[in-house]
Amino acid sequence: MAQLMERCPALEVQIERAYPPEIRQALAKQRADVAFFLRPVGSSISQLLTRKVGESRAQLMVYDEHPFARRSSVNIHELAGQDIIMLDRRVSPEIVDFISSRCVEAGFSLNAVRYVRDIENAAVLVSAGRGIAFVHSMMRFSRPLESVGIQVLDITGADMAIDYVARLRTGLSDQLRDAILDRLDDIAKA
Repeated sequence: MAQLMERCPALEVQIERAYPPEIRQALAKQRADVAFFLRPVGSSISQLLTRKVGESRAQLMVYDEHPFARRSSVNIHELAGQDIIMLDRRVSPEIVDFISSRCVEAGFSLNAVRYVRDIENAAVLVSAGRGIAFVHSMMRFSRPLESVGIQVLDITGADMAIDYVARLRTGLSDQLRDAILDRLDDIAKA
């Protein structure tokens, strides 16, 4: 950020957290210039530049007493029939569709028993033994999940890679656009 501010001293920065539909709307209505997403968003928004800045993987969050809890990974086929706590599709349609399609490709449909608005609510339900949930490997929690009775496992048997991308709306000044793209390229190389 310091390098970006150095190249564009008049730049005003405001960071907000929002759900993907809200972010897409902010970009479309030019209330945001840059947004970060997991996996390129299927977009009806034209005039956006996209840069991959990293990669994450879908993982599984299970409670300590779950049969999978003592393992480091689980094959996707083993998720058939499991009680799954899912993000509400209205909150993150791309991720929900990604996970659902991987399960269908593995020969089963998810048994979604609850839908939540955010991963924190999913973690509470998982720790209470109400089901298991998907997270991504870039997810950072302020407290280690093990301290609340949750284990995070890798998922094998399917491509669970999720791109982490930045999207810029066009119409930015050349100086700002180039400075942001240069910095994003540096992040992707790191």
